[in-house]
Amino acid sequence: MSQKIADMAPLFFVIAGLITLIYFLYQRNKVMLMFFQQEGYDGKRYLGWWARNKAFDIRASALLGVSLVYPPLHFMAPLGPLWGGLISRKYLKTAKKPLVMTERAKRIFHISLILTVVYWIAIDRLIGREMPYWYLVFVLIGLQLPPFTILCANLLLSPAEKRVKNKFRQEAVDKLAQLNPTIVALTGSYGKTSTKHILHHILSAANPTLMTPGSVNTEMGITRIVRENLKPEHDYFIVEMGAYGPGSIARLCRLTPPHQGVITAVGMAHYERFKSVDTVFGAKFELAEAVHQAGGTVTVHTDAIPERLLKPRLEADSGDYLLVGDQRNGYQNGIDLLSVTEKPDGLHLTIKLNGGYQQKPAAGANNHSDGASSTVQGQAEDSTGAKTHQVFVPIYGTMQADNIICAIGCALSLGYPMPVIKAALKDMPQTRHRLEYTPPAGRAGILDDAFNSNPVGFEAALDTLSVVTPEGGRRILITPGMVELGERHDHEHHRLGTLAAKNCDIVLVITPDRIPAFINGIEEAEGQNKPEVMTFETQQAGQDWLNANAGALDVILYENNLPDLFEQRIVF
Repeated sequence: MSQKIADMAPLFFVIAGLITLIYFLYQRNKVMLMFFQQEGYDGKRYLGWWARNKAFDIRASALLGVSLVYPPLHFMAPLGPLWGGLISRKYLKTAKKPLVMTERAKRIFHISLILTVVYWIAIDRLIGREMPYWYLVFVLIGLQLPPFTILCANLLLSPAEKRVKNKFRQEAVDKLAQLNPTIVALTGSYGKTSTKHILHHILSAANPTLMTPGSVNTEMGITRIVRENLKPEHDYFIVEMGAYGPGSIARLCRLTPPHQGVITAVGMAHYERFKSVDTVFGAKFELAEAVHQAGGTVTVHTDAIPERLLKPRLEADSGDYLLVGDQRNGYQNGIDLLSVTEKPDGLHLTIKLNGGYQQKPAAGANNHSDGASSTVQGQAEDSTGAKTHQVFVPIYGTMQADNIICAIGCALSLGYPMPVIKAALKDMPQTRHRLEYTPPAGRAGILDDAFNSNPVGFEAALDTLSVVTPEGGRRILITPGMVELGERHDHEHHRLGTLAAKNCDIVLVITPDRIPAFINGIEEAEGQNKPEVMTFETQQAGQDWLNANAGALDVILYENNLPDLFEQRIVF
């Protein structure tokens, strides 16, 4: 009997090895698809992440290689793929931004598995086992293939994906032409999502309004919202437009031709992609060109756009602009932000409608005769001449004042009178994860600024932390820093580190190796009472510390929450 078992042992290990290899390849393809999805199916950025993090398999290859080369360890061969598969499964299970198996993701995954199977059959049939060392080389190469079979699958599917995209896009274009809502488009290096939410709240006070949700700002995201959510009753459709390169805003404008527009900022938030602020400016003002073709008005936040770029544009452009901010440099036609005060109940603004601004019905697809538009008559004192207004909005962050005046300017362009706008803003709800404040109530308060961190917002969030923390409470910051700042990365993190030193009592730094300049900024800040600094490799580790140590009067600022591929080095 024992001899029979011994004779069967090699077959057992072959079967076990095959099963664990299949398990490994399945899990590794899936986790690589997750990171590919986090990079927006952008092959170049995905390969850059893979190369920077050296995200190739180490453990499974090492254990399998040693066991195959050294005969006494042959019995360990199945353990290598099993170990590697379990590591991939762990990353899939613990991901902050998990894999979403959309139809596109399913297609990529299945084609990638087919390519993987073809490779393994090929090396088995073409090479065989008569040259074990050469065979081992190709086996180890096969363990490294999943990142590349994912890319190849995406490339093979690209013609079909393009046909599907074009079909859905045309359906969206046809639906917009049929329903004919007034389209308001917003873009900017930062602030566009918050401005969108504020504007949506104002317009919805009088007219049915649809907006693209969350941070949906790509062509296919907008297409899906039009196809699935736009209804005949919607008078307005507010579209957030993201810029991923020169020409991308223009393409989105061809999909959803805007009648009115808002440009919130031109800055370094896209520095890595655009390489210069001048290029960002040109991309963002593609929106202005489209709006002016429709005879509409573009609301522009002058404080957040370099004057050397904006002034020549305004002088050369014959289209209608409404300028907002506290640095309008004498331009007529707009809104002055005279002051903003942040209190525990929210923001208190003083604004002035500039004498050059004439409120008028907006250019648009529909001439709405009901709702806010019908109340314009009799409100001339609010829309002509220099008129000062006190505006209260129960949201937080002084940088939100810029978003508020952008939304007010656009609403005025659409024919909404100031009384309607002010009344709507009084009950403005907070936007999730964008400096959303929950006061302490038996547990630590939360200042949630987890989405879309940028230098301006980060700075304002630190100020807000000091304003809302009650006496006796500690000001706690947890952050992994910011991304996509290019050559400004160290400078901005050092600057914000010095500000954190003044506004925090405890700082939890996630992924400290990414942002040493931030820690240096805290340490080099002037003053005696510097915050306690702790470092953690993952957001969850920092959260565990907060769960165990945050007091009932403390307030915790969550500033940014990076996807997995930014937060940590993935070790396979």
